[in-house]
Amino acid sequence: MAILRSPPVRRFLAVLLVGYLLFGPVAAAVEVGAPGLPAVIPIGALTLGCCLWALRGEDLRRNVPLLALTLAGGLALNAISLYSGMGFLYVVVFAAPFKTRLWPGATLVTADLVGTTALSFALGVPSGAVWGNAAGLAYSAVFVFLLRHVKTIREHGAALAEARAGEAVLAERARLAREVHDILAHSQSAQIVHLEGRGCCWSGATIRRRRSTGSSGRCAWRGPGWRRPAGRSTRCAGRSCRWPSGWSGWLWSSGR
Repeated sequence: MAILRSPPVRRFLAVLLVGYLLFGPVAAAVEVGAPGLPAVIPIGALTLGCCLWALRGEDLRRNVPLLALTLAGGLALNAISLYSGMGFLYVVVFAAPFKTRLWPGATLVTADLVGTTALSFALGVPSGAVWGNAAGLAYSAVFVFLLRHVKTIREHGAALAEARAGEAVLAERARLAREVHDILAHSQSAQIVHLEGRGCCWSGATIRRRRSTGSSGRCAWRGPGWRRPAGRSTRCAGRSCRWPSGWSGWLWSSGR
């Protein structure tokens, strides 16, 4: 939705996420008291920093060790104070499929599920609570990987649609180029035929008069164009001038 992408809403959600992640370390620090603060504070700060860095980063390779440190920190907080690191463990489950590649993400999620379950049994957590937490993590993992699959399908569909649009544009350009080429080729061919016909008419088939006429050896009149001027005669000095055989009928029939 567009409202979730607006900067104020994104800042508000970021503040909520940071508060959610800080709740576990703060609760652990309150529970263990002063003796456990030297262990809780560094672990909580390192885990929070790695988690936020991975969430903001777009480098898929760099996010793998960052999320692995987040997972280790969440398990360490759970060992210090039960359930104090669950926020980081769930963030790893939701972030790993999108912030890493497929197999590293699946490995992180599996390690999260197995590590949380094993640690809970080691700490003596009741089996009902252990399997409940495991089921919640597993359900979240399946849901997130389904979302990732849907996102991948949409990206591939968009890329395919863009490729098809590009192919359609190229095909249309090729069609237009062929049409322009054909039009120009036909036009040039027609012009060449007309020019060759005119050259043949006026050079090899120019109206010549008989030997008895003037010294030029050619008829005194040559039509200024393709048509014979009205009222002009094809006689020169009392003798008939000859039009080229084969061309005269075409010239008069085509109206040239």
